[in-house]
Amino acid sequence: LKTWDYFYNSGGWDDYPPQVEVNFEGKNLKEKVTPVITTAQAIRIAKILRFAAQELSLPNDTTSYDEDIKTFSAALQNHSWDPSSGYFGYVVHDSAGESIEILKDVDGQNYNQGLDGIYPLVSGICTDDQKKIIIENLFSQKKN
Repeated sequence: LKTWDYFYNSGGWDDYPPQVEVNFEGKNLKEKVTPVITTAQAIRIAKILRFAAQELSLPNDTTSYDEDIKTFSAALQNHSWDPSSGYFGYVVHDSAGESIEILKDVDGQNYNQGLDGIYPLVSGICTDDQKKIIIENLFSQKKN
């Protein structure tokens, strides 16, 4: 999921390194790069709506939200997790919409080593190992 079609600065992060790379470096990456935050937020929202559907005894809606949560979580886990950095990364896609790689800088570092890169933790979809790595990154004195 992405919001570039509406406005690149949907999160107020106009100087965030991957946003700059996608939107301002003359590479025209908006059509083929997706951030983490949009999908992670969709998961959070689906969980809230699933809870409401359960409370209102709407089993069809609950099932639909469960499917969305499963699909979006798998997408982030399978295509966005970058074990070498310990962050989730923006995903670059080919012309058919298939994921190719995580967006990295010229030195091969994941651009997304900030809030966007850890947001799946807030969405509650991280494995125990990912949680540990992300928490270590959050409290590290090392600057990436």
